[in-house]
Amino acid sequence: MGVKTRDGWQTSRQIAAQDKAWKKSRSTLMDKLGTAADDTQSLLTAAEKFFKEMDADGNGQIDHGELKNSFASLGLQLTKKEVNDMIQEADGDGDGFIDLQEFQALVKIEVSRWKRYQKTSSFCAIA
Repeated sequence: MGVKTRDGWQTSRQIAAQDKAWKKSRSTLMDKLGTAADDTQSLLTAAEKFFKEMDADGNGQIDHGELKNSFASLGLQLTKKEVNDMIQEADGDGDGFIDLQEFQALVKIEVSRWKRYQKTSSFCAIA
């Protein structure tokens, strides 16, 4: 069954693959963002700092290699498919790269997912 997303129609399988790829890296991303996740402005600033660290060639875009290498430097090995899925989810304009605004939007989504999963995990642990 298709689902309408910001990128048009996607299958549930496509959405699940993208979420799975970011889910694998979500913990690492949250560690990198630290307490900035609790304040929107701090979060955007931390996301920009991390973006600039990942943008190895300084061209204002994160490509597949930069994304993979950045997470590898943080101790997380991603497959080519995972990197492709991650880029696809974040790439709002469809150019095959992640720019700063796309990355900041993605980070906000990932923080929301992280918080939602944490609440669900806490609730399940209590129940």
